[in-house]
Amino acid sequence: MPLHPKGKEFAKSGLFAGVKSFADLEMRIAAITENKAKGDAFEVFAEAIRDRHNSESIIGQF
Repeated sequence: MPLHPKGKEFAKSGLFAGVKSFADLEMRIAAITENKAKGDAFEVFAEAIRDRHNSESIIGQF
């Protein structure tokens, strides 16, 4: 579940849907016109990666 205030907005927009590589993500974020929104998008991505890593670490303990 996204904690970032813009998490749901970016998820609904499809910004991250079908991303195949970090370069692909960079191009999508670069297309955002506002710098604040670019930063928000990257923060949402980083939060998702952190959460995925944490859940994989927990699963690996069982």
